[in-house]
Amino acid sequence: MKYKPIVDILVKQVLPPLIGVAVLVVSILVAGKFVKVEWRERIHPGEEEVAGRTLPEDQQDKIYVVDEVQKRYYNEAIGTLKASNRTEIASRILAPINQINVRAGEIVEEGDDLIVLDDQRLQTQLSQADASLKAAVEKVQLAKKEFERAERLRNLDAKAITDERYSELGANWRVAHANYNVAQQALAEAQVLLSYTTIKAPKAGMIVDRLAEPGDMAQMGVPLLVLYDPTSLRLEVPVMEDLAVGLKAGDMLTVHIDAVNTDVEAIVDEIVPQAEAASRSFLVKVRLPRSEGLFEEWPDGS
Repeated sequence: MKYKPIVDILVKQVLPPLIGVAVLVVSILVAGKFVKVEWRERIHPGEEEVAGRTLPEDQQDKIYVVDEVQKRYYNEAIGTLKASNRTEIASRILAPINQINVRAGEIVEEGDDLIVLDDQRLQTQLSQADASLKAAVEKVQLAKKEFERAERLRNLDAKAITDERYSELGANWRVAHANYNVAQQALAEAQVLLSYTTIKAPKAGMIVDRLAEPGDMAQMGVPLLVLYDPTSLRLEVPVMEDLAVGLKAGDMLTVHIDAVNTDVEAIVDEIVPQAEAASRSFLVKVRLPRSEGLFEEWPDGS
């Protein structure tokens, strides 16, 4: 009766695993009879085994010629049209705007009157400078006459005029002449400032933006109009650095213009020698031939 628990343990816990192992071994032995193991030579790293193929019997007598074919690959980059000659027109003086003769999109020629500023203050300044110059001329003439009279008297009689008076008259003449030069320069300056009230086109081109209206105050250096030459358009393209290093000024590139759906041959005009850190690209500027329907693109995409 004491050995019965031991027998139960053997039957319930030990015997099932042993039966499972035996079944697994028998299965492997049986499967091995149907599996053919083929040993091949090891393929080393960097090598590739080439599988041999045989042509069908009806094609074995035919000769096949293999030709080398070169295929051109294109790398595309999208750029923005910009004018290489772009001018911001501003006033050189502080004055109200009386008239603006052009609007965006108009073509102008060099020397055309674009903007007329209020010139009332400068006209007054010019009149004052002219009056000062006339007064200075009279003083110079008077001082010269007095000095020449004193010089004649002194030549006739050395005691007719004292040395102090003679020197004083000479100094008066020199001071009057200096004041005349100052008045002359003031008049010239007033004339130049008055000429600034009419702003002319510095060169021929197209007005692409009008930044002021009549009645506004024109301030020195603040743009009023934007002018560019439509014939000076070029494409500014960010090019990946691995491609940009192979380009140089003067290279010919093919540019596709979506606006007119055409391809043109363009010349690399300039490569900015500094890469953008974020995009890893260089800015390449390509000069385009003159084409109708092309306009400069603004930063907002218009």
